[in-house]
Amino acid sequence: MTHFRGFGILASILLVATVLIVAFLGISIFSSHPQDTSGPETFATSTQDGTQYLVFGIAADVYDPGKDVHGNLDKQVTSLINRLDTTGDSKHRLGFMIVLPVWFADSRMGGDQAHIEKIIKEAFAVAKERNVAVYFTFYSFTRWPAQMWNWYDPAQPGYNSDNKKNVEWTDWSGTPTKNRYSLQEGETRMAPVMCYNSPTVLSEVSYILSKVVGPAILRSIADLKSAGKEDLFGGITLSEELSLDDYSGIDKLNPTLGAMMTKDGALKARLGYCALTNLGYSQTNPPASYSDALAKVNQDYAAYWGKQLIEAGISKSKLYTHVAPATEAAYLQYTNAPIDTAFNEYSNPGWTTYIAGPLTKGLDVLYKALAEHGNPTWGSTESSPTNIMGTRVMPETFLAWHYNHGATLIVMNAADSSGGGQLLGKDMWSSQSVAAYKKFLAGWQLEE
Repeated sequence: MTHFRGFGILASILLVATVLIVAFLGISIFSSHPQDTSGPETFATSTQDGTQYLVFGIAADVYDPGKDVHGNLDKQVTSLINRLDTTGDSKHRLGFMIVLPVWFADSRMGGDQAHIEKIIKEAFAVAKERNVAVYFTFYSFTRWPAQMWNWYDPAQPGYNSDNKKNVEWTDWSGTPTKNRYSLQEGETRMAPVMCYNSPTVLSEVSYILSKVVGPAILRSIADLKSAGKEDLFGGITLSEELSLDDYSGIDKLNPTLGAMMTKDGALKARLGYCALTNLGYSQTNPPASYSDALAKVNQDYAAYWGKQLIEAGISKSKLYTHVAPATEAAYLQYTNAPIDTAFNEYSNPGWTTYIAGPLTKGLDVLYKALAEHGNPTWGSTESSPTNIMGTRVMPETFLAWHYNHGATLIVMNAADSSGGGQLLGKDMWSSQSVAAYKKFLAGWQLEE
């Protein structure tokens, strides 16, 4: 939990592809020209306060209550600043990102509210002291407490048979799951897939955002504002890579996970029946399209997080969703999260944007979706100039594909220490990459 979550489903897709196949110019900021936003197309190019952010995930050791939160954050942030020798100008901010395990903010569920509040406070304090933006990614549907999902093991903490209502089912009869088998987290077994519209789940989301996390963030925003540094709050990724898992094709999609499920005796079935039942569907009244209905469940869940944060007082301009823009049928079946799932009225759309899959030759598929929704501001909520197969795009081109087309944010996956994460980060700190980052942070026009 001390580093940026996984390396995204697009990276996982490429890893799977590699397994199946095998057995898955230096840039000078001084030669650039001042930014020119004229052209035949009009894109929103900044957040509400006129700022664009280049954010790097940091592996700060802050989650153990015994750790020195401020000292660990400051050490990592200082290292980041030293690498670039700048924090940007007033409209182009360097930022750092940490993952916030918000589900453990509720002391009623065995969490540590005071420590979550401390992490938030100290992250803002370091941002203020170092003149660098702070950004959070929320665990929205993983790393949730056993008190909400343990329906099956009386010998383990949190057991309650009623928790069947909070996890997803494999059929209309209400057969609950025991585990999540996650591509996004690097072929792992995790706590069960959440029933996203369970009344208990939604009530808990409302509580932790309105009573703990929201107020803590607002207090720190007020502190920044009093110092004239309100733009140092970069924002929040309010959903992980949205997914309502369908395991019916898992053996072909990911043989490793398929074998794991076979060993566990887990049903390789479509999930989502709990959420669909809560929406009034049934075996005799099924949805016209399961995939469309489940995509809407994903979309509505992210929207609910955004709505709670807005009602707590946080600006929509600071909120982003997170969707892996897969277009391949098998992966869409697994996630039930098409590109349009990123859009809702309570936040800005955000996607994983590794140059892979549908994004191999550019981000046109995202531009098309944005145009269809009126070209709102948007963000890359997980990315890197290099994908897991080692394919890279020129760093300045990579940045331009985002910032020249309405993106207000790129969150670099810079803190993943896994093998996949190391491949993604291979060129992140090359001389060309650093030059491109400096060019952006100085406010110069990026060339595509």
